[in-house]
Amino acid sequence: MNLDENDVVVIDTATGNNLALMQALDVADEVLVVTTADASSFIALDQIDGVLGESDARPAYSRCSYVVNQFDASREFSRDMLQVLKRRLGEQLMAVISLDHTLGEALAYGRNPFSTVEPSPACEDVLNLAKQLKARFEATPVQGIEG
Repeated sequence: MNLDENDVVVIDTATGNNLALMQALDVADEVLVVTTADASSFIALDQIDGVLGESDARPAYSRCSYVVNQFDASREFSRDMLQVLKRRLGEQLMAVISLDHTLGEALAYGRNPFSTVEPSPACEDVLNLAKQLKARFEATPVQGIEG
């Protein structure tokens, strides 16, 4: 791919323990696990921890963070599950992205959801996550590139 130390590659893999995931983890400087605030996602965290915790799954220098996606603040159960996730993940929880149907609808109609005068709550959350990731990449030199 002819990458240099200023390049950032984002790889989105399918959920579950699969070859694409293992290959991506093998070279990852940063792992971002996207989950939701529900019971099945909470139960799946043990499986994710198992995959990420394998000694050869990812480089020792890589960092793992979590994002809760499609968080529905109007539902008490979702709010409760978010608190459980916050306790479990601690500082590894990087962001919470609000449930916002306008984001999905804009994408379905081929519109850029970030180009509106007033971005939706989910767009604001995604932009904040992007700023955090950008700051991390700017502050931390890439470990996996050999000079």
